[in-house]
Amino acid sequence: MFKLLFSTSDAWLQTVCSDLSSLLNDHANCEQKASAMAISLLNTFPEKTELSEVLPDLAIEELTHFSMVIKLMRKRNIPFTKPEPSLYAKSMKKLARNPRQDYFLDMLLISAIIEARSCEKFDLLRKGCQDEEIRALYDSLFESEARHYTLYLSLALQSIEKPIVYSRLDALLEKEAEILSGLPITARMF
Repeated sequence: MFKLLFSTSDAWLQTVCSDLSSLLNDHANCEQKASAMAISLLNTFPEKTELSEVLPDLAIEELTHFSMVIKLMRKRNIPFTKPEPSLYAKSMKKLARNPRQDYFLDMLLISAIIEARSCEKFDLLRKGCQDEEIRALYDSLFESEARHYTLYLSLALQSIEKPIVYSRLDALLEKEAEILSGLPITARMF
C-alpha cells in the first residue's frame, strides 16, 4: 500500500541477532504499546464508529503477540523489564499536528508507518536470523503485522479524502526516513 523510504540495515539485523534478550524484551514492550495505541485512539475519538468496529480486535491481537513474545522470553529465562523510551516512537509521535482532525489523520498514519516498519523488521528477522525459534516467531507474526499497517491506512482513507491522506503520508514517510537515518543502531525493534 505504501513503501518505506529508508531501509533497515543489515547492521541492525546483526546487532539484534547478537542480543536476542534485548530484542525480545523491547519487542514485548512494543506489542503492549501497540495495543495501548489502539485503545487510546478509541478513547480519543469515540465519535469515529469505524474505529470501534476494528480497533478492539487489533488491541487484542497485539496483546496476543505480547503473550507470544513473553512465553518465548520465559522459556529462555529472559526477564521482562521496561526499556528506555524509544527515541523513534517519541520522534514519530511529535509529528502529529494539533487540530483534532489533523491529529486523527496523523495518528492513524503514524501508526501505519510504525506497523509497516515493524513488518519490515519482522521480515528481516524471519529470513536472516540464525536462531530457529526467532525465525519461526517472526514468520508467524509477519502477516498480521502487514494487516495492521494496511488497516490503519484504510481507516484514514475511510474518513478523509484520498489526496489529503496520501499527501500527508508522503510527508510523514520523509520525516520517518530522516528520524531513522539519524538514530544509532541498537538491539531493539526501534
